[in-house]
Amino acid sequence: MTSGNLQRVASQAWELFSMFRSGRIDGSRFAQNLNLLRDNVSKISAADLNIDTKNLPNYAPWAAPSGYMDICEDSFMTMGVFTLRKTGMNIPLHDHPGMHGILKVVYGQVRIRSYSYAERIGQPGQTPPAVPQFAGLASQPSAESLTPTRLASDSVHNSESGAILLTPEIGNIHAIEAVDGPAAFLDVLSPPYDPPERDCQYYHELPVNGDAAANQKDQITWLLRIPQPKEFHCELEDYPGPDIQIGST
Repeated sequence: MTSGNLQRVASQAWELFSMFRSGRIDGSRFAQNLNLLRDNVSKISAADLNIDTKNLPNYAPWAAPSGYMDICEDSFMTMGVFTLRKTGMNIPLHDHPGMHGILKVVYGQVRIRSYSYAERIGQPGQTPPAVPQFAGLASQPSAESLTPTRLASDSVHNSESGAILLTPEIGNIHAIEAVDGPAAFLDVLSPPYDPPERDCQYYHELPVNGDAAANQKDQITWLLRIPQPKEFHCELEDYPGPDIQIGST
């Protein structure tokens, strides 16, 4: 692709998300167009973003484990590039409240482990799962701090892989870890985070004790909401790619 195609992807995303957020497109048409957008994001490469992949391994030892390059943002969407500077560096388990997202690896390999909300999938009106007893905890967490989920995906992606889609219900909570060296991925989200109303929450997977685990239906995974892990922080990096414009003209 070319920088012109990157602009077209951004324009396509803005048009779709602005229509959806303002109620000018129905759910069926939105889903169809979201899949078309994912297909086009799948074609983006590091070259389209003018990212010098040879410099990604040359991280400073005191630098943050993750970097972020801001491409464009408004009230409807945001687009940028995350970098993970070496094997094992990761973005911890976190959510995207009420958001749609598309992620495309443009360099290296990442392992993505994602979860869907257990209470938001399946039959309407289903009874929420009962909270089990958790193993290895001094005290049991409050129900308000727990989120029942089901594993949506746990797989490794590289620059040849297609883009990954998340929705407000499916694959919305995920962790991303660099595998076998540094990595970078394009991230498109709608709407953007907007604390405190739409803030990023972090989670920890809880082990269930043996008896309760044997009785867990549909392999429920319980996530405990936690503060942002102290070992994780992300610093801004200069975006070297073409200038991208979004919004009505």
